[in-house]
Amino acid sequence: MKRFLKSVGFALNGWRAFFTHEKNGRIQIVIGITTIIAGFIFHLSAPEWIAILFCLALIPTLEMLNSALEKLCDLAEPSINEKIKFIKDVAAGAVLWSTVFVIIIGAIIFVPKILDCIK
Repeated sequence: MKRFLKSVGFALNGWRAFFTHEKNGRIQIVIGITTIIAGFIFHLSAPEWIAILFCLALIPTLEMLNSALEKLCDLAEPSINEKIKFIKDVAAGAVLWSTVFVIIIGAIIFVPKILDCIK
């Protein structure tokens, strides 16, 4: 149990580091809070909440992995290196790829609700 609690402590340190020191982490917090508020305003159904919560977990998770990988690459090779550039670009591409689909999912869920409010 002690090892588990120690591991949780390390993970919480990682959260704190990401959400306080990384610009994308702070952006994710704002997007997450805004989306959750919108979810309550528009009375999302259980399946809609599941989709939204999955999306809200996915992008910050990928951003955290991308940030950690970038820091590791910079530590391993501080100078410009084409192989390191490829690794960083592909990791960033994974975040972008997922973000495009998260935006589509958000639009499928929220746009009809917004249009109903406008009518």
